[in-house]
Amino acid sequence: MSAQMGKDIRVKQEFNKWKKFFEVIDGCNLVNMGLADGRYKIAALIKVPWHEHLKAQYNEHPDKIGYLYPQSSGMRLDIDFPSQSVTKEEVQSIIDPQQRIPYFPPGQKAPGRKSWWRFRSEAYDTVTIVIREDTSGMIDLSSPEVELLFKRMINYARL
Repeated sequence: MSAQMGKDIRVKQEFNKWKKFFEVIDGCNLVNMGLADGRYKIAALIKVPWHEHLKAQYNEHPDKIGYLYPQSSGMRLDIDFPSQSVTKEEVQSIIDPQQRIPYFPPGQKAPGRKSWWRFRSEAYDTVTIVIREDTSGMIDLSSPEVELLFKRMINYARL
């Protein structure tokens, strides 16, 4: 097996782990958007409380909690939740306690070939996590703390 083929398999496995992770969380559905970029919408069962602030120019659905994107070199997760319900420090302490995935604040250009994450606050908060092969598997999706963090984010969509 070539090195590139091995990398492609690991990248696909990482995306599939995240996909399965969200498929079993109560309170949301993973919806294949049928778009060219292959994204899946993480959808609430009802309109999210912040639906009036979703970006109409992007045709975002009122049930959108976030998106999970497969990418050729990894995967990307964008997940929304009410402002001030989860802190940046809390997210970092759970998803990256060793601080091995670089943080890039909003407005700062993030690298295209490396893993990174971001916490953005507007009318609602959004965590973006980009995983490349260099950090594949670093976020332990079987960790009770990781599972609880994402369940809390999903549950906020039901309030």
